[in-house]
Amino acid sequence: MSAPRISIVTINLNNKAGLEKTCRSIADQTVKPYEWIVIDGGSTDGSVEVIRQYSDYISYWGSEPDKGIYNAMNKGLDRVTGDYVQFLNSGDSLATPSVISEVLTFLTQFDCDYMVGRVMLDGDRRHQIVPPDEVSGSFLFHSYLSHPATFVSASLVKNILFDEDYKISSDWIFSVKALLLNNAKYQSSDILVADYDTNGISMTHNWDAVEEKEKAWQNIFGERVYEDYVRLTSGKTILEKIVCRIAKYKELYTLLTILALPVFALYKIRKHF
Repeated sequence: MSAPRISIVTINLNNKAGLEKTCRSIADQTVKPYEWIVIDGGSTDGSVEVIRQYSDYISYWGSEPDKGIYNAMNKGLDRVTGDYVQFLNSGDSLATPSVISEVLTFLTQFDCDYMVGRVMLDGDRRHQIVPPDEVSGSFLFHSYLSHPATFVSASLVKNILFDEDYKISSDWIFSVKALLLNNAKYQSSDILVADYDTNGISMTHNWDAVEEKEKAWQNIFGERVYEDYVRLTSGKTILEKIVCRIAKYKELYTLLTILALPVFALYKIRKHF
């Protein structure tokens, strides 16, 4: 089997420093991606100058106002000609110079539509998101697949596209539609693919993301299915809402986590005896 062609799509808006990090990680790859597409939303902070510096590596780039993150991602898809697509947005970066080479080897060995590797958070290898071996409706209801570590069939994502009615969660909605409704062939990998910038909008607007996901789940599967599922998982759902509320205040969240550790340890000890 010949190696598939990989297209990387990067979107950016006034994030010059983050874009520089992303560009450097792609330019440093030992094996160059088949194509790299950069969609800029009309930045005024010097981002366009960064794009021009890396133009020898870029297959296509444009800078003009758009209608939001997912509109920009769909615009990038219009330019994709490869077999698999990775969305590596400004601020996120490839974890090592060998990532593309490792992913190409993996995709040559495994027949899949949707491959997800590991992602580290803010450059810390000790803190990684590990993809599940299998993806169920239960997993997607409560969690997500990290899009910077995902390589998805271009034909699949072009068929579904990103729902531009949602501002934060449309990449998660795409996962639900692709894996649950379209039965896309999923494969997890131990490859450390990306370094995820947790200052992005999906991480800093956790509560808004939860509300969007609830709305999307109802729209996709219907009110009755949604209500039945919430009833079965109500405890976890309520806890997640509380955590997301607290997560808006990172320092408070960290403090509460530290304070909770001895309480949890005492509970475990008492339960044991």
